[in-house]
Amino acid sequence: MLSKKGFTLIELVVVIVIISILSAIALPKFGDLDARAKAAVLKGALGSMRSAARIGNIYARTEPVTAMGNTLINNQEILMVNDYPVGRANDIGSGSPGDFAGLLALMEVDSEISVIYSDNEVLRTALQAQDTVMILFIGDQCVAYQPPQISDGDPSYSDGVGAYSPGTNPECSSL
Repeated sequence: MLSKKGFTLIELVVVIVIISILSAIALPKFGDLDARAKAAVLKGALGSMRSAARIGNIYARTEPVTAMGNTLINNQEILMVNDYPVGRANDIGSGSPGDFAGLLALMEVDSEISVIYSDNEVLRTALQAQDTVMILFIGDQCVAYQPPQISDGDPSYSDGVGAYSPGTNPECSSL
């Protein structure tokens, strides 16, 4: 007697149906993986932003200021506003308000992240830097920072990852 080994057509159909059901459940979870990875990178940058601002705040309260009125941190002059670093640096040299760095100089930022400011005009006064929002973004997602607007105030940070709106006056919706 000849013994046949193998699967019946019904068994194969059942296996294909089970694999299809599992695929229908699992694939949507992996489809949004890229956006979730970008959001995770930006959440890490937001944590770095908060830590760097706090470090700048400690230096501003404990270290003497330079001749330009900035705080020296790691051999860089950081402009402080209400005891927190400004979001935007200035590199116009000896002209007013001079050379200074901002919060970005105190952070390590992932190479995937781009940086832009809400105001990209040439800074003529330190007060302009106080009002400028620093936006870190990847694609259409972003996080943002703005130094305190009042004395003894706290900086404004994104509530989480928001939507980035590019243009002449870029914005991050979560600030």
